[in-house]
Amino acid sequence: MEKRREYIFDILRILSMFLVLVVHVSNYYMRRYSYISFGSYIGGSLFNTLARVCVPVFFMISGALLLSKKYSFDNYKKRVLKFVYILLFWSFIYIIWDKYFLNQDINVLTTGIRALFHPVKAHLWFMYAIIGLYITLPFAQVLVNNMDRDLENLFIKLWLFFSGGIYILRVVFSQLEISTSIQYPIPFIQVTYFLGYFISGYIIYNRLSMKKDAKKHNKKIVFFYLTSTLITFAGTVIMSFIKDEYFQSLFAYRSLFLITSSVTLFSLCIINKDKITSKLNNNLILDLTKYSFGIYLVHVIILNLLTNSLEIVKVSSFIGIPFFSFLIFIISYIIIKFISKIKYLKEFI
Repeated sequence: MEKRREYIFDILRILSMFLVLVVHVSNYYMRRYSYISFGSYIGGSLFNTLARVCVPVFFMISGALLLSKKYSFDNYKKRVLKFVYILLFWSFIYIIWDKYFLNQDINVLTTGIRALFHPVKAHLWFMYAIIGLYITLPFAQVLVNNMDRDLENLFIKLWLFFSGGIYILRVVFSQLEISTSIQYPIPFIQVTYFLGYFISGYIIYNRLSMKKDAKKHNKKIVFFYLTSTLITFAGTVIMSFIKDEYFQSLFAYRSLFLITSSVTLFSLCIINKDKITSKLNNNLILDLTKYSFGIYLVHVIILNLLTNSLEIVKVSSFIGIPFFSFLIFIISYIIIKFISKIKYLKEFI
């Protein structure tokens, strides 16, 4: 099969989707800080740290693929409405699930109205973010297509400082109990921080995908990836130990260290895309790509069933997190593949 230009993005999309599952299983462990051993908590922190790049990488994939395309109002409207319909459908599914299967005391009508503005389930927050990005897509296209290299560099630097750097300062001041509020609501750069991932994905792909000597930067990029990832991991473990509770501030997607880990990992994959894609089964990747978004949407139901029926935290996190993540992945894949065969439901996955 001939390689498509987007083939590396198929692989990254599948990876990002699976890592979302790892994050959610890891969080389940880490939120039970008092009920698990500190060794198991360290395992949860390690997996959580490594997996946190999932959402940023997906934003970067979207930016790389969409910002270079020519604007079409019909495609624009179709894309936005499609994701709105998907959001409403899955919000309804989770309202019914929470009320009648998890026996939560919720009002279906009130919760349904709130779903227009607030996620019914935590993982659905991503839908609101991506719909927002798709709404602003034509304006972002005009912006990036009129930026020269100097402006691109300036955008990245400002984004890193005002979004990532300022966030870390706020975390530090909070832990030092310094009473201050650092807020710089700068449009395009700081307020909607995920737009930075969106645009940086476009910039990185355009700069590195065709650059013949890009591989000479591999070692430097690996260094920054490992350093930023280690800081997130060590900082989380140390602060959790000091505070004697789950410390999750460094897992925020606007954290400078998580931004650095995400951008460097994405860069490494783009630089080495030919080597990566040559070693994987094309048909399997294409099949998983087709159902990856649906797996993301449905997996919380499987996670709920699993955690309600088993004490999964009794299994060491070093074994439990990868095992239960793969189990949820496989079951979700089977469910979504079945749904894809149903005429009126396949549009919602």
